[in-house]
Amino acid sequence: MDHPYIIGRAVPERPDIELCQEWIAKCSSEHAICAKIEDAALPTRLLDVGSGASTHPRLVFTNNLQKGRYAALSHCWGSTVTLCTTTENVARHAVCMPFDNLPLTFRHAVSVTRLLGLTYLWIDSLCILQDSPEDWQAECRRMEQIYENAAVVIAGPAAASSASGFYFSRPMSVIPPIRLPGNEHDDLLVGLSRVSSASERIPPTEKDSILTTRGWIVQERLLAQRVLYFGSHQFYMECDHTSHFESSWEAIDSRDDYTKGMVNCSRGKMALMRWYRTVEIYTACNITRATDRLPALAGLARRYAKLVQDTYLAGLWRNYVIHGLQWCLHGGPSGLRLGTHRGPSWSWASLDDPVSY
Repeated sequence: MDHPYIIGRAVPERPDIELCQEWIAKCSSEHAICAKIEDAALPTRLLDVGSGASTHPRLVFTNNLQKGRYAALSHCWGSTVTLCTTTENVARHAVCMPFDNLPLTFRHAVSVTRLLGLTYLWIDSLCILQDSPEDWQAECRRMEQIYENAAVVIAGPAAASSASGFYFSRPMSVIPPIRLPGNEHDDLLVGLSRVSSASERIPPTEKDSILTTRGWIVQERLLAQRVLYFGSHQFYMECDHTSHFESSWEAIDSRDDYTKGMVNCSRGKMALMRWYRTVEIYTACNITRATDRLPALAGLARRYAKLVQDTYLAGLWRNYVIHGLQWCLHGGPSGLRLGTHRGPSWSWASLDDPVSY
């Protein structure tokens, strides 16, 4: 049974990147169910972040590269997109993307990628041509590999937009020693240890709610081998095996039941139960474009298709289609089908509302 309070770790003012590197290395070398960090197939385009603060990022095409290691950013776009790559500016982005012109969240992601010793970073709005439906569809089909092959996924759970940023100074939790009066020359210095409460060890995507409101985040989190979250009070890392919290000395098995060992979970009905639990969580999130209702979960569906050896049917599975049809609108029949087609009428994807099974 987990204790509600354990001896904690002091959280310094600035995030300790060496601790992040330690967690990542431990996950790669010791967790049998997590993939080792090795050179992997690269996405079509990546940002080359350079090696120092004086270097400006640039967009690179990976067709001439073999394999490599890269980070990926999981983020909320916000109401406006301040910078993206299009067919008109892609050539300029391949020459140079001035660091100071990047939105704050992107600048922070570039800085963290450099500090982690990685050369490449994938950001959806910069690595996919946003005005090309053909390029968007092609890259959407690769989303499973993009997040699965990333050495680490970087996330700012409290960042509401690309302009918000996430790599900030935090309130310090270092507790100075206190002096207790004693004899004439024998005052006693007593050191105090920080206590980490159970509430601080809630999975970060639950505690910092902004990130969980975006539908695309669901599959990004589940496809990633490891996610490094920079929260407003501490950072966290989550992998298929466990979770690490900056405020705690101990690693904690704190992933949700529906995420634990998703890649290695049982075949058949148990795996499908996890799928429909994921659908419930996913449909409660926001999707900016109604037509993304199915594409935003397509990468995860391809992962499940390999796992369960079944045919995917617009959010349902052929061998368990009877159960798949037993969805209902969460809170009652209040949903409306709008003009934009997003899925067949028998699928939960045809509506914009949360569903339950």
